[in-house]
Amino acid sequence: MVEYRGYGKTLVIEGDSVIMKPTGATRLFIKNHRIPIEEIEGARFTEATRLINGHLQLIVAGVEPGKPQATDLHTVLFTYGHAEPFVELYQWLKAVAYSNNRPS
Repeated sequence: MVEYRGYGKTLVIEGDSVIMKPTGATRLFIKNHRIPIEEIEGARFTEATRLINGHLQLIVAGVEPGKPQATDLHTVLFTYGHAEPFVELYQWLKAVAYSNNRPS
């Protein structure tokens, strides 16, 4: 199990799933959300700066991507000080999406 602690949500990779776990006040709006890795079709990423939080949004099969915000089930926000692990996670998710989208 690997955890990536964001702002308002923690993304956990556990077995063959990605779990979005809300933290803090976000727990009032959404519950834990499990996404099978084979359903990940891509990811959107915006780097954090000292002034603006970054975000990582999963593109999931059969789900229209929403606006990347704290209450979106497939988005995790992160601050500048916590950005490095999310850059690595984004690279891994791109490889997963490539693998999932290859014809069999």
